[in-house]
Amino acid sequence: MKPSSAFILLSLLAVSCTSVPLSEDVLIRAALPPSTRSNDPDEALITDLNVFIFNESGKLEEKRFISGRELEKEDGNALFRTRLFQDGRYSVYLCANLGYELPVRTLDGLLSFRYHFTYPDEYGKGMPMTGFRQNACPADEGGEMTVPLERLMAKVSLRLDRTALRDDVRIIVRRVRIGACPSSALLFGESRVESERHLFLNGFSKEDRQVLALNRELTGVSGVTDLYLLENLQGREQSRLCSYIELEMEYYSDGFHTKPGQYLVYRFYPGEGEGLYDIRRNSHYRYTVRPAGDGLDGDGWRVDRSGLEKENSVYFDLHPAAYNEVTEKKTFHLWCDVRPGSTPFEFEALAWDDSESVSDVYDYQIDETGKGLYLTPKKAGTALIYFKAGPPVSKDTLALVVFNL
Repeated sequence: MKPSSAFILLSLLAVSCTSVPLSEDVLIRAALPPSTRSNDPDEALITDLNVFIFNESGKLEEKRFISGRELEKEDGNALFRTRLFQDGRYSVYLCANLGYELPVRTLDGLLSFRYHFTYPDEYGKGMPMTGFRQNACPADEGGEMTVPLERLMAKVSLRLDRTALRDDVRIIVRRVRIGACPSSALLFGESRVESERHLFLNGFSKEDRQVLALNRELTGVSGVTDLYLLENLQGREQSRLCSYIELEMEYYSDGFHTKPGQYLVYRFYPGEGEGLYDIRRNSHYRYTVRPAGDGLDGDGWRVDRSGLEKENSVYFDLHPAAYNEVTEKKTFHLWCDVRPGSTPFEFEALAWDDSESVSDVYDYQIDETGKGLYLTPKKAGTALIYFKAGPPVSKDTLALVVFNL
C-alpha cells in the first residue's frame, strides 16, 4: 500500500528540517521609501505586490501576486502574511505596482527581468518599486521581516531663474520633456538603456498649464516643475542613449522673437556630476536654469536658436480659432500671437447674453504672456472675448467660446 501524499509531505519536512517548528504568522512588510511630496505621481501608493521567497538553496518557496482588496496595508506600507520556518533563512524579493503577475519562477529569471512601460507616464497605479532582503531569518525580527522598497524612477525638479536676463528679454516656457527617455528597466540591479529599442519615441513631457509654475515669475525665480524617468546609467560616455532635458520656450527681445509655432530650445544632460550621465533610480535631481543677458548662450546647456527670427515683422493671429466649442467643464486656453512682443495689448471679457454677467457663465485668468486667457466654464453659455493690439500692429478681433455642457 502506497503512503498518502500527506504522509510523504510530512516525511520530507522531517528530513529537511528536523524539530524546527513552523511559524504561525510571519509578517513581511513592504516599507515605502521616503516621499518627496510630489502631487504627480502619488509616490506613496501601492496597488499591487509581487512576492518571491527563496530558501537558502535558492529554490522558490513561495510566489504570490496580490492586488485590489487582497492587499493588506498599514500606514501606507503593504503587508504580506505567510508561513515559514522560524529559524530558517530566506531571501525575499518584492515588486510593487507592476500591474500584473510576473512570469518568472527562478531567482536568475527575476534578476534578469526587464520591466516595460507602455507610455512614459504609466504610473496611475503607483510608481513601480522593488525591494529585497537576503538571508533574513523571521525569528531574528520577532516573526516579521521588513523589506524596504525603492522607486525604479528618478525625479528631476526644474526651476528657471530669470534675474540675470536683460530687461527687454521675456522667456515663456511652453513645454518641458525628457529626451532619450527609457521605456524599460531591470527590476533588480543597475539598469541602463542598451539600444534605441529601449527608448520612447516621445518621452515624458509636460506642457501649457502643466508648466505654469515655471512662468509664475517672469522676471525673477520661478516655481518648480517635476519630470520623471526610469533609471539610465550611461556612465561618462555621452551618446544618443543618454537621457536629457529640453525646455521649449517662446522668446521675445528687442532683437529677436520666436517664429509662430516654433520655440527657443534649451537642452541639458542631468546626472550625478560633470561628465557623468547616470540617472539613478529612487534619486531626486534638482536643477535651476539661469540664463543671462539675452538668454541665447548656454551655461551648462545647449541652445537651439533655429526657431528665432529678427524682430522686424508685424504679426497678429488668434489661437486656437475665432469660434470654439467646449463640451466639458475644464479650462480652455484662448490667446493671440502678436509681433513685435512689445506691442500694447488689451482685451475685454463679455457674456454673449446681456442678461448674464461674466461671473455667472465662466471664470477667467490672464495667461503668462498677457495676451491670452484661461477660461473655466461654470454652466452652459457663451463667452465673447475682444482682443485689441496697438501700434505697430493696430488690429483687433472677436472670439466666441461656446460652452455646450
